[in-house]
Amino acid sequence: MSFDIVYIQGTEIRIIGSNNCALALSDKIVQGTVYSFSGSGGIQHSNQAYTPFEATWEIQAKKGMEFTALDEDATFPRIILAKTSILDVCQKERDSFVNVKKKRGSYIQEQIESGVQPIICVKGGKVPDYSGKSLSVIGVSTILIEPETEAVADLREWMTLYYNVTNFIHLSTSSSRQIVSSTTTLSEISNMQLKAANVEFKYALKMCIKDSGSRVWAIVFQEAALEIVGMPAKELATIQDETYPAFSLHIDGNLWVVDNIGVAPTNAWSIDPFGHSSTMAFLLKRMGFRNMVIQRTHYEVKKSLASKKSLEFIWRQNWDSKNTTDILCHMMPFYFYDIPHTCGPEPAVCCQFDFWRIPGYSNVLPCPWGRLPEAITDKNIEEKAAMLLDQYRKKSTLYKTNMLLVPLGDDFRYSSAAEAEAQFSNYQKLFDFINANSRMKMNVNFGTLEDYFRALHGAGVTDFPALSGDFFAYADKEDDYWSGYYVTRPFYKALDRLLEETLRAANILFFFTQLKCNSTFGRLLLKEFRQNLVLATENLALFQHHDGITGTATNHVVADYANRMHSSLVGLQKSMLVSVELLLSNQKKQNANWFELEQSRSHFTLLPVKKVINLTANHMHRVTIFNPLAMIVDHVMVLLVDSPLFCVFDQKMRSIKSQVAPEWTKESVFTGRHRAQWETHLPALGFETYFLMESNSYGFCQKAVLATLTISENGIACPEPYQCTTFPNSKDIEISTRTQTLGFAHSGFMKWIKDSQTQEKIRVEEEMLYYSTQGGAYVFSPLREADPLVEKGGLLIMAQGPIMEELHLVPKSKFGGKPIMRSARIFKMTSIVEMEYYVELTGRVFDNKEPIVYLGKAEAFENSEANGPVGSLVLVQKEFPCDVHLVNLKSLKSSHERSDVLQYGLTLYRSGWDRSYEKNGCKAYDEQGLNLFDIFQPVQVQNIVQSSINFVHDSIQVGYIEQAPRMERAGPGKRKGFIDLNPMELQAFKFSAVKHDATISE
Repeated sequence: MSFDIVYIQGTEIRIIGSNNCALALSDKIVQGTVYSFSGSGGIQHSNQAYTPFEATWEIQAKKGMEFTALDEDATFPRIILAKTSILDVCQKERDSFVNVKKKRGSYIQEQIESGVQPIICVKGGKVPDYSGKSLSVIGVSTILIEPETEAVADLREWMTLYYNVTNFIHLSTSSSRQIVSSTTTLSEISNMQLKAANVEFKYALKMCIKDSGSRVWAIVFQEAALEIVGMPAKELATIQDETYPAFSLHIDGNLWVVDNIGVAPTNAWSIDPFGHSSTMAFLLKRMGFRNMVIQRTHYEVKKSLASKKSLEFIWRQNWDSKNTTDILCHMMPFYFYDIPHTCGPEPAVCCQFDFWRIPGYSNVLPCPWGRLPEAITDKNIEEKAAMLLDQYRKKSTLYKTNMLLVPLGDDFRYSSAAEAEAQFSNYQKLFDFINANSRMKMNVNFGTLEDYFRALHGAGVTDFPALSGDFFAYADKEDDYWSGYYVTRPFYKALDRLLEETLRAANILFFFTQLKCNSTFGRLLLKEFRQNLVLATENLALFQHHDGITGTATNHVVADYANRMHSSLVGLQKSMLVSVELLLSNQKKQNANWFELEQSRSHFTLLPVKKVINLTANHMHRVTIFNPLAMIVDHVMVLLVDSPLFCVFDQKMRSIKSQVAPEWTKESVFTGRHRAQWETHLPALGFETYFLMESNSYGFCQKAVLATLTISENGIACPEPYQCTTFPNSKDIEISTRTQTLGFAHSGFMKWIKDSQTQEKIRVEEEMLYYSTQGGAYVFSPLREADPLVEKGGLLIMAQGPIMEELHLVPKSKFGGKPIMRSARIFKMTSIVEMEYYVELTGRVFDNKEPIVYLGKAEAFENSEANGPVGSLVLVQKEFPCDVHLVNLKSLKSSHERSDVLQYGLTLYRSGWDRSYEKNGCKAYDEQGLNLFDIFQPVQVQNIVQSSINFVHDSIQVGYIEQAPRMERAGPGKRKGFIDLNPMELQAFKFSAVKHDATISE
């Protein structure tokens, strides 16, 4: 902190204090009191860029410094501030310091009554010049405000009571100790695209992002806080005891932007992903975006499109016959998106217009082409303007219209006011010169993407070509194809998928739990549950960064990504366990021992570990399975048990068929544990409960069938109590169901698949290979054709039973040591084939090697207490059509004041037709339809509105009243809401829901 004090000569100097010294001074100094300072201190040169005084030195406060309060005395030296009219600021030189005093009296009162905030005086304000003079309040400025207004009184109360005990999160990614200041432009502001009304009264904002003690804090004035974080400063204090996720609800997401800033983005900027998917264009269109900009596409694609002036095109989905997916796409034409590669085709020329590279301005690398940029002056402006226009004209020949988009930036740019000033001031001089000279025949301005696309659409060009497909794989030069990142760090890609599916299931559980909970414990659960949902959403979104999900970030950044995802996964699972308990019972208090996860992982670097059920006499174990899909699922459940002697019961305590097989280690050593397997029939969006019991404790039940084992001759000893045989040498190895058979060679790899009804045999080839590469994390650059990963030999174990059949292969690795495994499974209930591969990538064995497989032509909860919640629970009234998938069902921030009316978002996807629908006997959308008002019964659904998939743009209201023919008998009209959902289409809906009667209450 700092104090401006009056020196005995009548001038001002500054005392600077930091850390403990600053804390001591801030606790004892009272504003408006006169003090004398004496004692130990240091003298240092002041930073003139932030010092509005003539003195070139300042005092460094020390611990021993003493200060004494004094009574007012006429002999004290006085400072008479040289005041500047706010209108005269425009005449001041750049970077000068001014003291601005505003009008008083009735004028101030009128402004207060009109809602304008009453800043009276600014002492030590700085005058920058970014496209026009402005008054900037920096960290050392003093702001005097009208003390009698209500807003100021509220702010004073908040600062007094809460500031020192409130911990705020980062509101910026700015570097440590950086001061961020709001700027009020006083002169012409059209080129800067700033929106300011009554600019001389606009509130100032000062933030410090992380002090020397690593405490994150912020000072915000009342209305500035409202603009930045969506609530006044005083209200920020009311959530100071909330955790980060609760606070972040106010600053994150598209809905927050719409609700608080009133801006719904319609232009997408995606210039650094390594290639571009047509799916992204489709999603952006369905989010309400109209235009998009992309950069990284194959250089030959750019050349081809540029030759046809087709770098701006309509991106259309190839299945869209009605052109409803059209979005205008601007492809940048050159190698990169930095300043040297955006103004025109010659980077050596364009780099001269990156003014932050002017020698002495910064530590940014100079232009590598040997020509350095220069500040624009009256002497060189004509030459520089001609050079810049030449590049603009050459670039414009690649596009159809006379509108040109020229980005001005790069990675890690505009992190300081000095750089912004260097770029804007020099470019503004060029723009003013060009626009004032009609012979140059060009008009150049600063603008946003919205400005550009508005001008482009207004140019009258309608014959943009339509393109379908994607832009993979990306190559920036020669044969450097950026497809290596597809498989870089696969472990973390898998963790991303796990968090994504868990988050979806958690959102659905939160929806139904929120509608049921009225108890005090239930409300506490929902509060923590929502926080975990928000944090998981943020961490999952963070990993979607183009260096996150790709695996191309540095090691410590990837570890941070993974740690965040793992923590979110643990938080969601914890909330889901308690949610299941509440949904399956009417208990009002938590019993943390009722449920635990069937599998979990202790660290983000480890695979999940299954829980082992210890079967003991006369003890029943309850297993509850949640199906988060909106359709009935037939699934084979596999759990680990410590004994092969058990029975499985359904929720009506009927004994059902089950199977047991041994568990093997990675090296195919019997662990002494067993895999319990049985068939389940899971309701759509529902729960099903089963029971496991040691069979000797229950005499009349279907005991688990021991799988028959077949082991290769060089294999292991047969584990007890199973029966084992060896593979015959005369024929292929087979595992089968009643509909198909899989055939394997004695090497363990698949050879053929046979249809059991037609006896048609399809030959296949399965191989495990690896590429030796030199391309690193980004580029797939193999040194030669793929080599075999395995050698002759290895171990085969086949397990067969009434539930499933499995062939377990442990081949001999070419590299030795690190185990490789492959398990092929076929399930009797569904005839689904599952192929699982395991390759241990730890250590350095697979450095610069890419393992590949060539194959040609539900989350469960285990309950260890018998007296917990029981039974099956169906959360939807009807099963969804076969071809309609529930993408997501999540809670939205409610705009209703009533606590019993809640707002939600629903996203649905309809796939194309599949013949399996007929075989499975389920009904597709065309036959069954989908009524949104009935699907979640007994939940009362209201006010369904079709929305964009980010829930920002709402359109038509869904539903109509169908009058019953005999009202006296049928009662009131029935609300219908049949939706129109085309194949391959993704749609979102908002709706309100009222809590039903079956609630958990005190």
